[in-house]
Amino acid sequence: MKNHLVLKKHISIVVLICFLVSQFGCVAYRPDEFKYSDHSIPLHPNKSIFLKKGDRLWEVVSLKMDDEVILFEILEQFNSERELSFVNYPRAHRVFILIHPGTNLDFNEDQQVQLPFSAIQEIQYYDVDEVRTAGLNFLTSIILLSVMASILVPEPKPEPEPAPSSGGGSSCPFIYVNNGSEYSFSGEIYSGAILPPIERHDYLPLPEITSLNGEYQLKITNEVHEIQHTNLIQLNAFDHPIDTKVLIDRHGTRHMLQSSFSEALSATNEMGVDILSELSETDRNLYIGDIRTDLSPLERLHLSFPIDKGQESAALVLNGRNSWWLDFMVREYFENFGGYYGKLIEKQSKISAEKINEWSIDQGIFL
Repeated sequence: MKNHLVLKKHISIVVLICFLVSQFGCVAYRPDEFKYSDHSIPLHPNKSIFLKKGDRLWEVVSLKMDDEVILFEILEQFNSERELSFVNYPRAHRVFILIHPGTNLDFNEDQQVQLPFSAIQEIQYYDVDEVRTAGLNFLTSIILLSVMASILVPEPKPEPEPAPSSGGGSSCPFIYVNNGSEYSFSGEIYSGAILPPIERHDYLPLPEITSLNGEYQLKITNEVHEIQHTNLIQLNAFDHPIDTKVLIDRHGTRHMLQSSFSEALSATNEMGVDILSELSETDRNLYIGDIRTDLSPLERLHLSFPIDKGQESAALVLNGRNSWWLDFMVREYFENFGGYYGKLIEKQSKISAEKINEWSIDQGIFL
């Protein structure tokens, strides 16, 4: 329906242009010469009559003819034909009486004078050249239609930035540490910071690292389908008692903790299932969730710890990792936008960090 209305609109415009050209288009004229041979002048109604000698012209009115002379009144004098207005004196309405160069003429305006027929060299007037007029109007129509087509047809939009390829995953920079024999994977940094507003510092505790010729060797890699922006890398070292550990939270605050952590006494999910064995050790025995459709989409775990007498505070230290499930969902989500992925990222980049982080927490994405 929309295309039909657009077609009708374009047809209407074409018809209007053709009508305007036919009514107000160009008109070509050809000069016709009337060879004076007897005592007569072809007079036509609605035509302006001029005496012409050289470049000078006199508009005459009240033209009368006698046996040997013509009688007339001078209405206005012009120094050249260029001074004749096309509005007041259309070319098709002009008649020129050309005077022999040797004739002595000295007219004043508002004066009735006479001129012998022998002084007339020829009479010239203009007729419409129908062939040239039709050709000019045809070319004018083509030019106008071409201009209108360039205005009505929108320029092709540039191809939008494609969405990330479905091949491979998408994650954050991987950190490797040289342990003396090889580079071992240690983790990844600034997970989820995919937009400029939520750019942030991130901290990753490294495993035991070996000095090689007085240097610590680390490697940061991009192994997935994305563009990563890293502005600063620092290696921080802390002196602390041998029976303690130093960890840094997401705000950059350092915490010195006892090396021997208190293990959980119990751990259950919302269904009451015991998951203590999955959470007791750093190993491949993982708990990956047990979300039921009749419960909240955010699963909660219940843990209990021993508390020493008089203890008023404690620090909860989690040792975990993300699965590829979130990575898969994010990639599939963005691919649904197709060629408009670039526009989406541009729009989301204008949202404040506060709103993005609030949304992330509401969705249970704690990165």
